[in-house]
Amino acid sequence: MARDFDGVDDVITLATEDEFTSSSKISLSAIINPDVVTTFRTILAKRTGGTATFHFRIGRVSGDKQLTWTWTEGGAFQSYGSAGDEIDITAGVTTQIGVGFDWASPGSVDYVIDGVVTTRSRSFGTGTDPDDANVPITIGRRHDDAMEFDGHIAEPARWNRKLIAAEWAVLGARFSPQFVPNDVVYHSHLLGNNNSEPDIVGRNNGAVTGAVKSSHPRIIYPAHVGIITAPAAAGFIPYPNPRYALTGGMQPMAGGT
Repeated sequence: MARDFDGVDDVITLATEDEFTSSSKISLSAIINPDVVTTFRTILAKRTGGTATFHFRIGRVSGDKQLTWTWTEGGAFQSYGSAGDEIDITAGVTTQIGVGFDWASPGSVDYVIDGVVTTRSRSFGTGTDPDDANVPITIGRRHDDAMEFDGHIAEPARWNRKLIAAEWAVLGARFSPQFVPNDVVYHSHLLGNNNSEPDIVGRNNGAVTGAVKSSHPRIIYPAHVGIITAPAAAGFIPYPNPRYALTGGMQPMAGGT
């Protein structure tokens, strides 16, 4: 199952601040089915108030229902939207989304819709590390209860590197992040079965506030692994198996295609 966020106060809070500073590079991926796309809505963030280590969100900017990547350095906001019809976000449609970024080379951002990468370039940032927000990473809203996501989220994942186009294509074809294991530092299915969502990489389980269970999207997992739900699986990163298991049913996320 996925998690359905109510757009008011639902959130999943990861257990620790994480070893985020171990790399200047990042990639984030999730499968979403949003109910609202006309205002900013958080997917994953390490942000409170005016300080953001990073903030990945959807929402309308200048008429475009797009992806947006934000951080602060030296107290100054750096924010860049995807802007363009090829990366529009549509309410009620199940979509794989992603972002890839390198703070050391901040002149471009890779935005991803259903495995297709579009790079947006501009002059911003200085190539320095982002400010440390000193809060845990959250899913579905900022740590300071703002920009709450309204809709369904499944399979959030984070890597300490920028994924290449072929890897994004794998994720866009609805293969699990388990098939892209190199440098993955967080991945949860968001099954909706408990008050905690296990991190199957084994580092950072998520405490759930609200965000009720909803239908999981159709995902392909390694056949010898399936869905891992037990804490005993901590630390195990499954590698691809020549045989695949289709898990999560044939239905789309609730509310869309």
